[in-house]
Amino acid sequence: IISIGAVRIRDLQIDLRETFHNYIRPRNLDHTQATLIHKITPQQLEAAPPLEDILPMFLGFIENDLLVGHCVQIDTTFLDKATKALFKGTVANPRLDTMRMAQIYKRKFLGDYDVAQPSGDGRYNLQKLSVELNLPFFEAPDALEDALKTAFLFIFLVKKLE
Repeated sequence: IISIGAVRIRDLQIDLRETFHNYIRPRNLDHTQATLIHKITPQQLEAAPPLEDILPMFLGFIENDLLVGHCVQIDTTFLDKATKALFKGTVANPRLDTMRMAQIYKRKFLGDYDVAQPSGDGRYNLQKLSVELNLPFFEAPDALEDALKTAFLFIFLVKKLE
């Protein structure tokens, strides 16, 4: 985990007064797949606090709230692994996946029944879905911006699937 970002949604509105974002200094500051994917340099992470300092604050931020994520299992797998290593437990929050919601939306409203391999052709990529559904555009693949993209997608899909 090199970055954590989250936003709070209340009454189907993003509350920008309640956001969480931190870079996290990994044990190894060399470029990794995570730094390359997220375009974060080792220099950006040098001054960042370690996971041991950030994870308790993040867990306090999410409390017992519903966790919404795009391909949420990927993020929560890393989160659970870190929580287990540091605190000998896992995060018990309920989880909802906007990729699965997007599949349901496309199936129901667009007649898209070819969802057997959702990530194979990238049709369910968060950025592509945001563009396709005319949601706000965020350029950098940053944890907070990904959280905002996911929040906008979640609100759109909840309203459409109501």
